[in-house]
Amino acid sequence: GSDETGAPVAGKKGWFHTWQNTALTFIVASLNRGYQTIATYFPDGFPISVYVSDCWAAQLKVVALLHQICIAHLLRELANFEEALSCTWSIQMKQVLLDAIEIKKQLTESQYQNSPAEVLKIHARLDELLQADSTAYHKKVQTFIKRLTKNQKAILTFLHHPKVPPDSNGSERAIRNIKVKVKVSGQYRSLRGAERFAII
Repeated sequence: GSDETGAPVAGKKGWFHTWQNTALTFIVASLNRGYQTIATYFPDGFPISVYVSDCWAAQLKVVALLHQICIAHLLRELANFEEALSCTWSIQMKQVLLDAIEIKKQLTESQYQNSPAEVLKIHARLDELLQADSTAYHKKVQTFIKRLTKNQKAILTFLHHPKVPPDSNGSERAIRNIKVKVKVSGQYRSLRGAERFAII
């Protein structure tokens, strides 16, 4: 999993990037949020791993065996559409994702090898919603649908790999101390200081 968070560094906009799994966490400080920082530390990407992240373009650009986009982020956006726009499509898509998470909790190790009927039905429901005519919806919803359609293969990856979570919560937890430090100190006084804090 990977994530990034902003933090003032020497009066400039700085960023902390993390890459983590259940065993290891790696954090770096940078003045660049984009793909340049990722490529500096992982130029070959993660060719034998499933890469879990949000929908930030730099993260989706990373070479990986497969991608999983954070379902929690998608659910928050859908909830906003539902509340602000009363969008019925958002309600339906939110239910598909929630049902998928529930199925994940019930899958046994052997079921990941041969997708059970419930998983196939979830894929079918997702396909149907993404193929719906979106022209009647608000422009923000249309943009959201286009983004999901473009990254459709990365939405339900977690239903096919037992160790892949449906969200990037692990990565967010990995960099939580960065935000705590900023709340206490206001900023990092130098890039070198930020790099040392990342190492610690």
